[in-house]
Amino acid sequence: MEAEVDRRTRGNIHQGNNVKRFRRLFGFSQEQLAEKLNMTPSNLSKIEKKELIDNDMLGKMAKELNLPIEILRDLSDEAAMNFISNSFENMGTGIYGMSNTNHVEGCTFVPVETIFKIFTEKEQLLRDKLELTEELLRAEREKNKSFKP
Repeated sequence: MEAEVDRRTRGNIHQGNNVKRFRRLFGFSQEQLAEKLNMTPSNLSKIEKKELIDNDMLGKMAKELNLPIEILRDLSDEAAMNFISNSFENMGTGIYGMSNTNHVEGCTFVPVETIFKIFTEKEQLLRDKLELTEELLRAEREKNKSFKP
């Protein structure tokens, strides 16, 4: 039931895409991140294609990218793209506004702590909504049982 609840509340989350986006955002090549994780670039490429990544591996990647694991685990595709699009004024300098020297031009970062707080609050709201929906369903079932002839 909990896995089903997670799937309903997660939305369109692709953890591999999140790793790839933030890896690029912070100026890491696949080779560089793979080396830090003691794996081949080919293995990293395979992981970046996965929708769900093992929590241990996700934790290692988050550590190397200096991000809370929740950003890689819980950020929906739409939210990630909005975050990246809204964080850069000049998109013409390379991938996600990064120049070849890994210098961020025209960048306005939202503190990771703020993003984490927002997603934590969103997660709690979704859990509350699910709990209320389940209570409503239980009440309806009880109501229907009491009206049977």
